[in-house]
Amino acid sequence: MSEQNPYQSPEAPLSPESGNEPPELKLRVPQTLAFSRCIGWIAEGFELFKKSPLHWILSMLILFFISLALGGLSYVGQLISMLVNSIWAGGLALGCYALVRGQEFTVEYLFKCFTYQTVKLVALSVISSAFSMLIFYFALGDSYIQMFSQAEPVTTEQVAEFLNPETLTGTVLIGAIFSIILSMATLFAPALIVVHRVSVANALFYSLWGSFKNLHLLFVYFFVMFAFVVIIGIPTIFLGLLVVIPVFIGGTFVAYKEIFTEPADQMNP
Repeated sequence: MSEQNPYQSPEAPLSPESGNEPPELKLRVPQTLAFSRCIGWIAEGFELFKKSPLHWILSMLILFFISLALGGLSYVGQLISMLVNSIWAGGLALGCYALVRGQEFTVEYLFKCFTYQTVKLVALSVISSAFSMLIFYFALGDSYIQMFSQAEPVTTEQVAEFLNPETLTGTVLIGAIFSIILSMATLFAPALIVVHRVSVANALFYSLWGSFKNLHLLFVYFFVMFAFVVIIGIPTIFLGLLVVIPVFIGGTFVAYKEIFTEPADQMNP
């Protein structure tokens, strides 16, 4: 059996609702975009939110209460949460895909990837969590392990050693660099998996590649979204996040679409 070309657009995971559907998104080599697009992502992310605000808000509330319930299950809840992180992300990416294709976004998309591309998304979650734990262990050392052990609490000597300016500067800097690299590799990976059905390894590689080529745009994009969290989220007792988070999810999908897929005017209907 021949291996699938990662730049070949596979059969769509969504069933068209009419005969006037736009063409499928065709994967291409990651492009470097104009700097102004980082603000355009936010504006278009808000447009995706406006197309189905009630279902977006309901999806965020469901995610919040599920996370709250899993948080009460101690280690079991943490494990489940770790395994399903990319499943949520993949489902919401499919919801954004539906919106850009002129279809509706519903709460159903939040759960869609429990039956679609599930193994790949769980593998992505495991890989992401494993590397994240390695980064924290590198930065915090044995203190990171003891944070999860009630039998061996962190001592004041270990805290003092970690807070040593020389140690802190080195560990924070190196940890931050590796955390940014991991975030770049996972940012677009769920969308690449659910829309184009690429392998987990290819999704991580292409996401890292595309993020690196647009690092300056992503820096501004994340900075502006963080500012929205502070300006809108905190004064509204975080109720504003019910809008800010969907805008971020939609904006990130728009960024993925522009970086990794053919523009509409270059695609064959």
